[in-house]
Amino acid sequence: MQITLNGLQFWYDEVANYSAGQELLREGRKHGSIYLLKKGAVEIIKQGQRITTCNQRGDMFGEVSALTGEPCTTTVRVLEPSSFLVVEDANSFLSQNAQTALSVAKLLARRLAATTESHSQQQALLNNSRDADSAQPIQMVQCLSNRRIYFQSPLDQELMWIHFHPDHSLTLSGTASSPIPFEADGLNIKFTNPASDTAASLAFNEARLEKGDEFILNHQGQSLGTIILMVE
Repeated sequence: MQITLNGLQFWYDEVANYSAGQELLREGRKHGSIYLLKKGAVEIIKQGQRITTCNQRGDMFGEVSALTGEPCTTTVRVLEPSSFLVVEDANSFLSQNAQTALSVAKLLARRLAATTESHSQQQALLNNSRDADSAQPIQMVQCLSNRRIYFQSPLDQELMWIHFHPDHSLTLSGTASSPIPFEADGLNIKFTNPASDTAASLAFNEARLEKGDEFILNHQGQSLGTIILMVE
């Protein structure tokens, strides 16, 4: 199938639809296909930190891994329902004509420039935070922003979720209360559970949220381990 993007004609094999929260590519894993954004938006993540977002029709992902056979250097996560044109043969795709190859080269150059600028800004932020002995809280808050984790309660084995809002508040499943303010202390998230009016906290091992990661739930004097079942 053929489509014209940015004035160039491209051949693609299929259209793939992804929901918000799904990963298009995973850092450290090899991928053999190239994806061109038809509509929607994604975020580019490296080592658990967002470095940029992409929402332009024709934005391309996976081409480096597909062409070199090396693992992806970043994770690409979908931010909203999105559609992608999938190209399975990367070499044929770029050998169609010189204009196509030049377009890809320009795209890579723009992405590298954006990534470098974003990385520099985040590095400066972390350096300033280290001076104030607060690098980990900032990393954790950035990771949590507008995310929801699902897990099995270690107390009664019920499925639960916690939704973290960008304004440093969270919402708990099973409660009808308004969003609850929380504080980040290193890798610990502290808040007061309105259902029991007791202090509670979550202790993570790393500044990230990934399916299968373990964390500690401290509640009513108990410290109980559980596992993230899903992240949205």
